[in-house]
Amino acid sequence: MKLQSLWDCHKGQDVYIVGTGPSMRVFPLSMLRGRVTIGLNQAWKYCKLTYCVTAHPELVVEYENYQASECGIRDSRHTTWVVKSKAPLHVTEDHPEYYAFDTKYASDRYRFVRSRVAGKLMSGGGIHTTAMNLAAHMGARTIIMLGIDLCQLDNEHHGHSQHVQLRGLSDKLYAMKYYTQAVRVRRIIQRELGIPVLSLTPLMGLRYAEVDYKAVKDELGLAPLPVPEERVRKAPNPARLTKEERYDARSQSEWSNVGDARTAGNGITAGHDGAGGTANASGSEAQDGPGSTSTQRSDVRPGAPATGRL
Repeated sequence: MKLQSLWDCHKGQDVYIVGTGPSMRVFPLSMLRGRVTIGLNQAWKYCKLTYCVTAHPELVVEYENYQASECGIRDSRHTTWVVKSKAPLHVTEDHPEYYAFDTKYASDRYRFVRSRVAGKLMSGGGIHTTAMNLAAHMGARTIIMLGIDLCQLDNEHHGHSQHVQLRGLSDKLYAMKYYTQAVRVRRIIQRELGIPVLSLTPLMGLRYAEVDYKAVKDELGLAPLPVPEERVRKAPNPARLTKEERYDARSQSEWSNVGDARTAGNGITAGHDGAGGTANASGSEAQDGPGSTSTQRSDVRPGAPATGRL
């Protein structure tokens, strides 16, 4: 289906972007009923969503296989996919069920946020930026982001046990990039398009987010996530990075070094979300910020609280 047919389809409505960060394990999913929602990657495992957006078509294949095995039949009403056109599906605008988008750009990836280009969405620094772009073009009155934590909470993060690219890696290697890109896209949407972008959290305040996450998990009787599998990802070739990507990589390295120095100097366990964070009562740092990321493999079923692996 043609992506541009979604332009202004929810004009004047609030649009909720649902991530897969650890705070989704304790989020009251019932409040999303009847809302316009855009899920990121495997967010459909938490609840029924209006749309799901991904740059990894293999996740759509997994979704289809899940429906075939669990439901015995494919139920396209559970969510509508907005998929990047590439292997293994190569979805085109002629597909009868899925919306296809492309992210190729000549010089300015943010052009797709500022103006509507048929079949194009911005991509970079996490799928949450693509969802922000999509929500703005849908005509959202307000964009509300949840489950997009950009940090570890109680040693759990959105790629804890499964991620297309960074399974088993520390979130601090990517959180700064996710945060930086989210802020850039938010700035365009708020300043140039006039659409407020907010974060919604089930946790009490910001300073003690990690402490409260532990408390809410205890209240709900949730077990800790299992230790993730180890996986080493080959570092990108600097010669193949764009000027912008080299800047982001340098920023991540500098942020990591600052966090390591702070950790060594005062015994605080550093988390990284680009906002600096604040020390909480347990001696660890809690951060919060607008942004997201990618996927988890979960034994959670649609409509049920997240109790197992993400």
